[in-house]
Amino acid sequence: MKRAIALLLAVLMAFSVLSVTAMAADGPSITAAVDKTEAAIGDTVEATFALANNPGYTNIELTLTFDPDVLQFTGLKTDEDGDVIGRFGKGSTAVNTNAASDKYGFITNALTNTYSNNADLFTAQFSVIGAGSTTVGANVTLFQNIDNNGTATDYEATVTASDDIAVAGTPATSVTVS
Repeated sequence: MKRAIALLLAVLMAFSVLSVTAMAADGPSITAAVDKTEAAIGDTVEATFALANNPGYTNIELTLTFDPDVLQFTGLKTDEDGDVIGRFGKGSTAVNTNAASDKYGFITNALTNTYSNNADLFTAQFSVIGAGSTTVGANVTLFQNIDNNGTATDYEATVTASDDIAVAGTPATSVTVS
């Protein structure tokens, strides 16, 4: 009898773990992909963040993660009209909320209506400033605030960081001749 109860409890625990895992897999996920995995000092690297399992959002809060000794964030990629490329919507804003940090935070006032498609979310641009290696990732929260009614539902996105970017060499030094 004890074995039957133990087996029943083990089966119930296994199903509860599987259901929690399945629920987590259904949440929003973002994958970062860089345009190069080997770079030289002075190069530009772009990281594109693609969104899947989009629950629908109106605003986004994110913090990029990378090694600031290797890369320097230079901005979000824009098109010819100066609009941010991605799914932020026309007239969106992107603001560095903590310039002194080694992470760069942005809050985007993206849309007044919920955007629910899965697509490239944004492309971040970096200058390569030092030797070493780093991945590019982010901590992302999607907010659903319909009609600016003061209440918002937030969704923490699971983010898969980019492949490693390897940089060899040393920064160029300036020489003063007198």
